[in-house]
Amino acid sequence: MIALSSLVARYAAVGIVCTPLVGKRPTLTDWPTADASADDFDAPSVTGLGFILGARSAGLVDIDLDCDEAVRVRSTYLPPSRTFGRGGVTRHELARTLEGEARTRRFRDPHTGSTIVELRGDGAQTMAPGSVHPVTGERIEWTSSTPLYAAPYDELLVSVRELAVAVLLERYAVDAPRIVTDTIARWREEREGGPVGDGPALPYSVDVGIADRAEKYLSRMEPAISGSGGQAAIWRASLAMTRGFGLPVDAAIELLARVWNPTCKPAWSAAELRRTAINAADATDVPIGFLRDVPRRGRAA
Repeated sequence: MIALSSLVARYAAVGIVCTPLVGKRPTLTDWPTADASADDFDAPSVTGLGFILGARSAGLVDIDLDCDEAVRVRSTYLPPSRTFGRGGVTRHELARTLEGEARTRRFRDPHTGSTIVELRGDGAQTMAPGSVHPVTGERIEWTSSTPLYAAPYDELLVSVRELAVAVLLERYAVDAPRIVTDTIARWREEREGGPVGDGPALPYSVDVGIADRAEKYLSRMEPAISGSGGQAAIWRASLAMTRGFGLPVDAAIELLARVWNPTCKPAWSAAELRRTAINAADATDVPIGFLRDVPRRGRAA
């Protein structure tokens, strides 16, 4: 087996900067800017190395395929490039951005909260070939020797966005929830030159009428039952409050704790409610107001 420090030298020769890992976590607290030494990589506790993405590695980006559907349609939507994974399955595709931009963008299933695919760049690192997966014990290995594809960031983003749309269309081919169709429409609008980005910030004050509608809606949502999709249920409830009705996180947490959480078996801890609400509020791929702005017929939703 090749020593990690030797692999690091090989990667450095092609402009890729590495950082030592224990599991998936860097061992150096200042890893985004630190220059790790050979001793850092050869330390007994180190189990692998991570590619530092973005500007430090000359615009290197990792397209992280987080679900089986994304793996399956990868070759249809992504350009040929260098790939790696484990167990013979490609889970990552590397590329280089031109003009230096390498922002991270995550595409999530708005109905379940699970990640579909992520275009990872500045501020991120990814466990690289030569590492050992901390859960399965499998080695991370190259799955192709194709040269790195290089393109403007926007071109790569379009490809990744198209892949995410394809996954949602496959998952929800029949009776897609409104939140899914709205998300697909938003992503397609970005592709066609419409508004791009995270959308407007969440409001800091609460409209009483909107809060009342949100409470009524929440009271009808299914509770989380352990062993029966509880994680998906808390995600949907949190997403409905923060993104659907555009409530501030603290207002969303108050409603979740008072109205919805008592119906769950078992009830969620305060820390878990807060964590999920914060993550849902950060789901910038889901438009704010997808429930709040639905036309009302006769009475509040």
